[in-house]
Amino acid sequence: MTTSPRTLRAAPRNIFTMNQNAIRIFRELPSGHSAEVNPYYEILKKSCKNKTLPLLYGPFLKEKKGNWREEFENSPIDLILEIGCHKGSTLCQIAEDNKELGFIGIDITYKRVCETASLAVSKELQNIRSVLANGNELSYIFQEAELSGIIIFFPDPWLKKKRQKKNRLIKREFCDIIRNLLKKEGFVWFKTDSEEYFTEARDAFLNSGFKQGDLNNTFFKKNYESTFESRFRKQGLGKYESIFIVSPSISLVE
Repeated sequence: MTTSPRTLRAAPRNIFTMNQNAIRIFRELPSGHSAEVNPYYEILKKSCKNKTLPLLYGPFLKEKKGNWREEFENSPIDLILEIGCHKGSTLCQIAEDNKELGFIGIDITYKRVCETASLAVSKELQNIRSVLANGNELSYIFQEAELSGIIIFFPDPWLKKKRQKKNRLIKREFCDIIRNLLKKEGFVWFKTDSEEYFTEARDAFLNSGFKQGDLNNTFFKKNYESTFESRFRKQGLGKYESIFIVSPSISLVE
């Protein structure tokens, strides 16, 4: 994998990874990036400081755990997280149809989180926050039972080499974490283009105390097609999806 100044993976000393001290995720962005190399670096820093875009990263995440509802003007009862929001197209569609809910989109590149925030502003959506973070950092920025739903559409299945499977986001340990971040009967909406990954993820969810449900177990009245899903459909590729619900009898938190 090649490194790029636009990704967190390129950050010096992997400051945003789980195998480091948790406090690292709240640090300032690396100082070695310039606007000439990556214009989104300055956009991200200035927008957070001046609150010109609904963006959050590093130091601006320190006090958010347990307080995300206060981030929104209407203090929504229910918060929905999208892991891997890309450029915000799907997130904005869903948020526009469900303005009573609060939406948080996370991604790992400066460009994606900046473009997600910019799209939300252009659509005058007040119920979206765009966050620079890794999906493996959720327990540091969300409190137990703080979320009502999680959307994970087409995460990287890491199919090219067998040894890459260890990089997949959805594993039993990850499912245990997000189960505790969800309210009872909270949901995870998962889609992938890989049947193998779907089977592996489904087993991880079920073994972690989830049960399979359907769209009626969410707040949404229709199925939303992501950018990747549209691209795969046009290529004649299949998709595999399910909605997983936290079982009230198994959830560890109220």
